[in-house]
Amino acid sequence: MKHLVIIGARGFGREIYCSALESIGYGTEFDVKGYLDDKKDALEGYAGYPSIISSVEDYEVKSDDVFICALGDVHWKRHYVQKILDKGGEFITLIHNSAYVSKNVKIGIGCIILAGSRVHCDVAIGDFTTIQPYVVIGHDCHVGNMCQFNSNTMLGGFVTV
Repeated sequence: MKHLVIIGARGFGREIYCSALESIGYGTEFDVKGYLDDKKDALEGYAGYPSIISSVEDYEVKSDDVFICALGDVHWKRHYVQKILDKGGEFITLIHNSAYVSKNVKIGIGCIILAGSRVHCDVAIGDFTTIQPYVVIGHDCHVGNMCQFNSNTMLGGFVTV
């Protein structure tokens, strides 16, 4: 079993933790180890979350670690993802159990597909893209790397982002 390390322990990080518990593979392929965040008190006042293990800069990647980046700002997301990749870290894609992913869909590494989203047939999604709850991506769409779709966004067929 792999141990998921979530980059970012603030609002979106807490959201990703809760979603990870309801994602495909939780409990069989991975569990949640904790967070990486340089703000040591980011979870102060919040109960029931795993601890902040370290900052990204100070963390030593273990062979059974896998990562997901819970940062919305693409600049910082790119920065911290690259730091973990440079250390030999492996990213997984989280897909919530209630998300629908059709046939012939290609999803890159480090993606997040949250509750109630629908990704229809023949879609290609690049690496480290976040799809918030209730997003619909229509047939034959092409989505690049590091994209973010906020809740209730809809892309019709053949759209390229």
